[in-house]
Amino acid sequence: TQGPPRRVYRLTSLGDEVLGWWTQDLRETRGMIDHLLGVYSQHMEEGDGEHH
Repeated sequence: TQGPPRRVYRLTSLGDEVLGWWTQDLRETRGMIDHLLGVYSQHMEEGDGEHH
């Protein structure tokens, strides 16, 4: 048996807009995390950090 037909979903124009906002927010958050990790790595390489 083939089972029930597959469902196909599509974003509404509002859903597409919200997805754009969400992905931009994720990019900004990723940028902040990358910056923090870079600062931390530099701090540890310079020997300023006692604990790893």
